[in-house]
Amino acid sequence: MRCTDLNDNIIVRLVDLPISVKGVTIPHSDGTYNIYINAKYDKSAQNKCLRHELRHIENFDFDNFDNISVIEKRADSDEDKFLILRLYV
Repeated sequence: MRCTDLNDNIIVRLVDLPISVKGVTIPHSDGTYNIYINAKYDKSAQNKCLRHELRHIENFDFDNFDNISVIEKRADSDEDKFLILRLYV
């Protein structure tokens, strides 16, 4: 497992996950997030997945009750609203 600390609040871990899972983000009550990216995918797919997971954080998807299809569509967009995506991916 490789681990990268993007800032004080987001830890990214490259781990072996089931092939059907590209990545997952776990939010914690203290405001931190652990992002797990599947090590079985190539670097391009890992970067795309990381961007997707970071968009969930910047869109506050863990704190809203939108329909899951709306949430995923928003996370799949190519728009990087905040600096965190521009700096780290």
